[in-house]
Amino acid sequence: MTEPLDPAAVLADFIERVAHFDPVPEAAPVAVLGVRTALGEATFAVGDHVVRAMCRALASYRDPADRGTCIQCGSRRLDENLHCPECGRLHGILGEVIARHARRVAEAETAPADATTDDAAATDGAAADATFATDGAATVGAAFASIEAGSADAVATADAVGDQRP
Repeated sequence: MTEPLDPAAVLADFIERVAHFDPVPEAAPVAVLGVRTALGEATFAVGDHVVRAMCRALASYRDPADRGTCIQCGSRRLDENLHCPECGRLHGILGEVIARHARRVAEAETAPADATTDDAAATDGAAADATFATDGAATVGAAFASIEAGSADAVATADAVGDQRP
């Protein structure tokens, strides 16, 4: 469990660390910051140097859960597997592989019915790919679930993904 933070204490610590480097420490404060929480309240008179440092720190902050934006729906909630819970799109290398595979399967399904022998063989391969795409996708999902759960069978499940490929 994470330890609770005292925002006033954190702000006081930041001000103390930054104010030490103020090139004009005798200058009058330019802002008054107030913090009120369940733990109490505090007011801080700060100079220009501290205000600028705080603005830079806040502008450069990136949340650890920020994994980017979904290129399909614009959601900012990609999970640790780069899966968008809003529209279902997978991002990253796995998402690109699955998207390319889906395009190949879709192209094979729209091929003309009077295909030559070579085209028929390619279509049979695409049908096998389509089977892998549906069955294999479920197996890939099971592999991710096993890995996330810390299952000892995760490696065996991941190996089974390769065995599903025709």
